[in-house]
Amino acid sequence: MRKITPDEFEVYTLDELEPRAREKAIEGIAAKLGGDWWDYDDIDNVSETIVYALATALGTPGREKWGEGDFPGIPGVKLEGWDLDRNDNLELRGTLDRENASALPWDDGVTDVVLTPTRWNGTEIEVRWDEGDRDPDQERDLTVVREECKELADKVEEAVEDALHRAKQAGREQMEYISSEEAAIEYIERNEREFYADGTLYV
Repeated sequence: MRKITPDEFEVYTLDELEPRAREKAIEGIAAKLGGDWWDYDDIDNVSETIVYALATALGTPGREKWGEGDFPGIPGVKLEGWDLDRNDNLELRGTLDRENASALPWDDGVTDVVLTPTRWNGTEIEVRWDEGDRDPDQERDLTVVREECKELADKVEEAVEDALHRAKQAGREQMEYISSEEAAIEYIERNEREFYADGTLYV
C-alpha cells in the first residue's frame, strides 16, 4: 500500500487487496484486455498462433525449430485475414505441395492444392491432379482414371479442411487466453498496476 499526495488516498498492489476486491480487479483487467485494450499486437499474436498451428497440422518442415512468434511462416502460403467470431473462417492464399505440407495424404496423381481467399467462405480449396500419360491401348477408361483421381483429391481436401479446423481452434484458444484471468494477472504483475481498495484500477 502507498499513499498518493496531495489528496492523501491509498492505492494497493493486487496481492494487498481483500479477496473480493482482488477478484474485481482481475475481472476488470481481463475485460479491458479483451475489449478496450485489444490492439494490433493482439491481432498479430492470434495470427501467429493460427499460422503455427496450421504449419504443425500440415507438417511444414522446420517448424519445430521456431516458436510461434519467431516462425517465418509456411513457404508459398499467406494468411490474409481471419474472423473467428461471426464468420469463423480463415482467408489463405497460396499453394500447398509435398514440400510445405508433407503431412497431407499425397498420392502420385495429386500435384498440389491451391488456396484462394473468398469474401464470405474463408478459403476455397482446389486440389489439382495429373491424369498421367495414357496408353491408347490400355483397358482402363479415362472416366475410371478421373474417378480415382477424384477420390484421392477428396482425401487431400478433407485433410486440408481438418488442418484449417485445428488452426482456427488454436486461434480461438489464444483469443480466450488474451482476456483470461491468468493473462490479466500476468499483465498486472508485469506492469506493476495498482488499485483502489475496492479493486478499481488506479490510472
